[in-house]
Amino acid sequence: MNRISRIINSAIGRLQGMSHGAVTYICLLLIGFTGLLDHLTVHGLSWGIFYLIPILISAWFVGRRLGLIISAVSACTWLAVDVAAGQVYSNPAISIWNAGVRFGVFAVVAHLSAQLALALKRERRLARTDSLTGLMNRRAFNEEAARLLQLALSHGHRTSVIYMDVDNFKHINDHSGHGAGDRLLTTIADVLCQSVRKSDLVGRHGGDEFVVFLPETDYEGARACVATIQYRLLRGCAASGWPVTFSLGVVTFLRPPLAIEEAITVADELMYRAKKDGKGCVVHELVSIARHVALKTAGSNEAGGRRIGERCR
Repeated sequence: MNRISRIINSAIGRLQGMSHGAVTYICLLLIGFTGLLDHLTVHGLSWGIFYLIPILISAWFVGRRLGLIISAVSACTWLAVDVAAGQVYSNPAISIWNAGVRFGVFAVVAHLSAQLALALKRERRLARTDSLTGLMNRRAFNEEAARLLQLALSHGHRTSVIYMDVDNFKHINDHSGHGAGDRLLTTIADVLCQSVRKSDLVGRHGGDEFVVFLPETDYEGARACVATIQYRLLRGCAASGWPVTFSLGVVTFLRPPLAIEEAITVADELMYRAKKDGKGCVVHELVSIARHVALKTAGSNEAGGRRIGERCR
């Protein structure tokens, strides 16, 4: 049983990585193979249930439209096999009726399979997405960042992490309402997504805290990204009249840590240092290994803190 399960899981994994054209080709081959077996075996031995396999595959991995097409091809193939076998009915219309009924059953199976696949994909997406901002939630972010971190470790690439907290966010909720707070969070999410590359990751780690993972990004690259984020955040908040600032902790690793949680912890600690420096600050450190002494800090003094407004001029 375990061996069969492994074979099925392996087949599903291969199908998920195939193009729609390749899946269609495989489904047509399965229909042809099923029809050939049906034709070659003893009359009266039905292979009809095996037509459901390509129908399920096409509808699940491609969609309802292809599922309906494969259903029609399956019904026509079954009809052709009956005709080739010399199946005789009292009325010629009976064979057409049977083919229509078979297509109807196949179509229902294809529709239900496609709907179930869409529902499963939607649930998986919702389970990995923050419902308010549309960003990756903590779980999804950590999983994707861990994968990229392993690539950075294997190739020796420098990696940067940004951890950001909204200063005075409670003031917005208390004086302008939670609706205004939600609009602020969605604005921040939009700014972050517009300020990074497609290869970067942006996630909401809860409340008013956001994290950005910058693979293959050195100290200067991270510094430039932070400057862009700061400028756009200030401009967006000023336009909406939100009296908030942002504290950012930024860490660039010469050698990435073994765990993404450790990298985020370092950036989080730098963010809290920025808050202690008076809020609205950035603390950026270049680190050899997580929790080792910093080699370099960004800012106007050794503490590493600097006002956002100064950085945006």
